[in-house]
This record gives sequence, C-alpha cells and structure tokens, in this order.
Amino acid sequence: MRNKLILVILFIVSLYLIVYSVKDILGILKKKEEIKKEQLKLERLKAKNEELKKQLEYVKTPEFIEKEAREKLNLARPGEVVVILPENVSEIVDIGKEQKPSKEEKPNWKKWLNLFFLSEEIPTHYQSE
Repeated sequence: MRNKLILVILFIVSLYLIVYSVKDILGILKKKEEIKKEQLKLERLKAKNEELKKQLEYVKTPEFIEKEAREKLNLARPGEVVVILPENVSEIVDIGKEQKPSKEEKPNWKKWLNLFFLSEEIPTHYQSE
C-alpha cells in the first residue's frame, strides 16, 4: 500500500513537472517569435534611420539650400528674373484652348485620295488668279 502511495505521489509530481515544463517551453517559443518580430522591426528602423541620415546630409548641402531659397522664398541670383505664375495657370490654358475654333483636320491619306482620285476641281490654293 505504501508503495502505491509513493507511486501515486511520484506520478502526480512528475505530471506537475511535465505540465509546467511544457508550459515553460511554449512560453520560450513565443518569446523567440517576439524576438524575431522585434529584430525585423529594428532592421526596418535602422534602414529608415540611414535614409534619414542621407536626407539630412542632402539638406545641409548648398544645392538644397539654393533650391529651397529659389522655390519657397522666390530668391534669384544677381541678373536673374523671378517669374511668378498664377496657381490656376492650367485652368487658364484650358479655357484658351476651348475658345479656339477647332478645325477638323483630315488624315493625309484622305487628302491625297481626294486630290488624285475623287476631286475634279483644282484645290483653291493652287488656282491662279
């Protein structure tokens, strides 16, 4: 009887150890996955950091400073003239196009066909007065 009791206690203790060991192993595997995700995130952040460093270097160059001064402050070098166009210039150009009468242009092959085969008359721009 005593041996059975010891076996039952040993079984319960070993079952307890197995359950918690498996639980710990699963926890370790989850932590490894989290570490991989964080390492990928770290690599992306490092790449972005390098990109920002390059951009900062470019921003410090005289070319960038000149470009920004020209575009945003409308500054120019001596002897240059700054031309400022209205913001709705594309609308103005579109309106101008609509007002012009559109002459339908025939394709060249139709013009040649009419000239040699279909037209009995001499075109007006060839007639002598």
